[in-house]
Amino acid sequence: FFKQKTAYEIKECDWSSDVCSSDLWCAAFVGGVLEDTGIKSSRSGLAKSYLDWGVKIDKPILGCIVVFTRKGGGHVGFVEGVDKSGNLYVLGGNQSDAVNVKLFKTDNVVGYRWPSNQPKSNTLPILTSSASFETKVV
Repeated sequence: FFKQKTAYEIKECDWSSDVCSSDLWCAAFVGGVLEDTGIKSSRSGLAKSYLDWGVKIDKPILGCIVVFTRKGGGHVGFVEGVDKSGNLYVLGGNQSDAVNVKLFKTDNVVGYRWPSNQPKSNTLPILTSSASFETKVV
């Protein structure tokens, strides 16, 4: 599935598989982005599958995967930065039913992950924006 779709075509995938659903497609978006860049994803449609993917990191860094918990499941995306209060700017799919960057509180973070055998930096930009908090997913 992931080899056949780009990250921006994920929402048009075959919903009959267990890889994604028309309502829950954040993990499919993350997987598509990773596969498009040559990094093997979790190859699962479940957000929390990324808790077992790559290597665990203790704090967010630019580009890392963040996994959130929520009632009935989870949410996953890529960290783009933080605001002055430490809230995360997250690039993700299925954020208000779109691909975008939204601001998330860290209360529901259950993990930060990084691709195995990939170089990483320790930077995390502090961003300013009028972005609103995502309330639908987390």
